[in-house]
Amino acid sequence: MIPRFHPRFKLNGRPVSSVHGLVEMLRPAYPGHAAFVEEWLSDHPRITLHTSGSTGKPKALVFAKEKLLRHAERTISYFDLPPGSKVLLNLQSSYVAGKMMWVRALAGGWDLHIIPSRGRLELPAGPPFDFGAMVPYQIYHNPAVKDRFRQLILGGAPVDPGFVETVRDWPVALYLTYGMTETLTHVAVRPLNPAAMRRHELSAPDLYHALPGVSFSVYGENLLTVRDRLTDIGPLQTGDVVDLKDAHSFRWLGRADNVINSGGHKIIPETVESRLRPYISRDFYLTSRPHSLWGEQAVLVIEGRPYKEDWDRLYDRAGLHPYERPKQILFMPTFERTNSGKIIRK
Repeated sequence: MIPRFHPRFKLNGRPVSSVHGLVEMLRPAYPGHAAFVEEWLSDHPRITLHTSGSTGKPKALVFAKEKLLRHAERTISYFDLPPGSKVLLNLQSSYVAGKMMWVRALAGGWDLHIIPSRGRLELPAGPPFDFGAMVPYQIYHNPAVKDRFRQLILGGAPVDPGFVETVRDWPVALYLTYGMTETLTHVAVRPLNPAAMRRHELSAPDLYHALPGVSFSVYGENLLTVRDRLTDIGPLQTGDVVDLKDAHSFRWLGRADNVINSGGHKIIPETVESRLRPYISRDFYLTSRPHSLWGEQAVLVIEGRPYKEDWDRLYDRAGLHPYERPKQILFMPTFERTNSGKIIRK
């Protein structure tokens, strides 16, 4: 088992000689990071993680620290990140994504560089980063990252075909990850460009591929079950609708709790949204409201002030089937979001 605090760990290029010294370096500007590091490096064998609440009521989960270390060791190995790797942290430590980046960095002896989490990133000068984690909207706002990273993982939101086309020829290896708090972040990756496919010899860019030790199955109406032998997690039944290809790969379709049943037709909002995303520049989502004849009808909710659009023509361009087309459009001044930036659907 790798140590929780590697002697080669650095913070912003500076060696760190002790846990106390690291906490004191962090506390003035990053008290949240300082609190987690102190908790992680304490003698207590367990740690509590909290879900974001984007797909249900937030909940607290307790894990043995040993499981986090095993998960971190797999990431370090899979992405080939030895001690001294230069890694960016622009995530908050409130939720599992930011916490696990700390666990990997401390255990792997990385040179961790912290910047504030915001849309427009101010990347420090110097050699490229070996690794980082972002949400897709940060890539939209920071296209220069293509030349500043060797590998990047994305999570927190789906991506549309236009995004995949944009990053196709980027030199950075880009991966969309699948995971949740219950799995301690990613258990599968989807390569988004040839650079990522070449690095890991993955030939199907539209599929999520299991990390070593992870396997998949389905239950009910094609809902995903995850089993991770490395961390002894699972079988974990999720609320994700998938097209399972085999025990180690699947195509993600959407969330079961978002599915709309309109006149007997089951509409997966995430699938419709991916087709609409190239044609709507604002944030939006598809939801439903009760209907006396159809049971439910699809409703498109768009953030911001109302505007005029030839919606039928837009739906034609997006290739929506008649039963998939929203029957009503609503505008909301501002969407509610979790602390990690995920839209809370109404």
